[in-house]
Amino acid sequence: MKGVVLTNGIIRAEDGNRYSFELGDVVNLNDLSDLSELEVDFEPHENTAKSICLLNQKGKIVSKCEEIQKLGNLYIFRGIAKVQEETTITETVGKISTSIWGATSGNIKSNSFSRKTIVLGNEYFYLTEDIMSSFGSGNIIANGDDVAILGAKSQGGYNICAFYNVTRKFYNQTKDGWGARFAFWIILVAWAVLSGIFAIIIGGFADSEDVGVNAFWILYIPGLIFGFIMGKKYKKASKAFKEYVKTLK
Repeated sequence: MKGVVLTNGIIRAEDGNRYSFELGDVVNLNDLSDLSELEVDFEPHENTAKSICLLNQKGKIVSKCEEIQKLGNLYIFRGIAKVQEETTITETVGKISTSIWGATSGNIKSNSFSRKTIVLGNEYFYLTEDIMSSFGSGNIIANGDDVAILGAKSQGGYNICAFYNVTRKFYNQTKDGWGARFAFWIILVAWAVLSGIFAIIIGGFADSEDVGVNAFWILYIPGLIFGFIMGKKYKKASKAFKEYVKTLK
């Protein structure tokens, strides 16, 4: 049976009767506290409502989230989105130290970046400024949209790696393409340079070219292996997400 919540605890049903309910009987309550004027579907039991399901009405978004698949440190989620306003995050990096004679050294720098948060149920997903630019212009998501997200665990939530808006038929794989491949090779080259520098230092101390060469490979090969393992894991997760998206189209 369908009805409308008059106030928390009372539903006026389509049959004209009123039914009392407990918040514990709401199956998709999530973080909502004010249920007034929300349309609901429920099972009547005498004068009480059971198995209550909240429906969207009058701009109130009933956000929900379902974990579809866990892929290492990446997760596929599906849910109804609530979009928070874009915020500017400021992080302070650096360090200032004071010597025993009172002299100070070092520096502190503040970095600011924009971030939009998408909420699915009780989970938070972050669209940072660089990721938003990769999505291109236009309204890619709005309150109440049905979305699927491939997210990487981050502090307080998940960074969005891939995104499909089921409602708007919009897809974006943020880390796919030549830009990410180029960045991957740049990191490997940088690691090779650093390994080479340390190898030269070690070889110089040992006064042996062979020791330096061996040190280079000892330092570089683990980084190379780690990079390819992580790349393979992401590729596998990316493929799994694309396969899941195909089922939604």
